[in-house]
Formats: sequence, C-alpha cells, structure tokens
Amino acid sequence: MRHTRSGFTIIELITVVTITAIISIVSVSVLVNSQVRGTKSTTINKVRNEGAFLLDRISFLLRNARYIEENQFGATCQPAMESIRVRANDGGLVELYRTEDNRVASNSGEEITDPPTTYLSSAGVRVDSLVFSCQQAAEQTGAIIDVRLTVSTGNPDTLSPESYHSEAFATQVYVRSYQ
Repeated sequence: MRHTRSGFTIIELITVVTITAIISIVSVSVLVNSQVRGTKSTTINKVRNEGAFLLDRISFLLRNARYIEENQFGATCQPAMESIRVRANDGGLVELYRTEDNRVASNSGEEITDPPTTYLSSAGVRVDSLVFSCQQAAEQTGAIIDVRLTVSTGNPDTLSPESYHSEAFATQVYVRSYQ
C-alpha cells in the first residue's frame, strides 16, 4: 500500500513566505516613494502659485498707481527699498511691504493704518524677502520698479526636505506719473 502525503513541505512554505515578503517590501517602498514625490510636488506647486499670485497683485497695484509717494522710511524712489507707497487712481494711498510674520501686506486708504488692511500672501507660506528697486525713467515721466521676492514653505531646519521649497521671483513694473 502506498502512503500519499497531503499538505506542503517546509521548503514550499518558506519559498511562499519569502516571495510574499519580497513583494510586500517592494510594494511598501513604491508607496512611500510616491507619497514623498507627491508631497514635494505639492510643496513646489504651492510656492510657485503663491509667488506668481504675489507678483501679479503687486504689479497690478503698482502699474495702476498715479505716482510714487514717500514711504514710512522716507524713501520715494531708491534701490533696495523694503516698502513702497503709491498714490492710487482713486486718490488713496497704497503701501506694500513685508510684515514681521513674513507675509506681504497692503495698506490702502486715505491714511495708512497698522495692522495691515490686507494680506496679499497666505499664512501657508513665508515671504523671506521683498525688495523694491526704483529708478526714475526720465524727467517728468514715470518710474521703473524692480520687484524681487523669495517665497518658501517655512523653515528648512524644522521641515523635512520634501516639505520645504524656496523660490525667487522677480518682475519689472513701469509706474506712470500723472502728477
């Protein structure tokens, strides 16, 4: 009489467990890498969208100004200014600057108030620098303003590499003079 076995040998079981473990490790690795890439991509897009929005709003406010006024530091049209104040078409003042909490603010109205009337940047990003470099185009004409800013997602020392991104943005705006 012949004896038949039922079940699996120990070698077959070890082989199946090993193959399952390898497939699991590869799957987890792929999932983690895609999550990291997704986080980095989201971070980069957030900074780029915020920077583009800020340049657009600042350019719009400067381009539609009547002329440049003396800012809170006594500067009118100089290189490397931290804030700029313009007279808007409606006759009110508009001042653009970076706040102590690293946001871009716009104060508007007949009188400039503190705290800022409007934040142009969101709380989700930091504006690490904002510089207005102004030069007079010609006598009795407007001014050319270089706007440079750096936007980041926060402090690189406290964030993981995939959650941190910093990018510089720049534009040039011509301010007409209607004085």
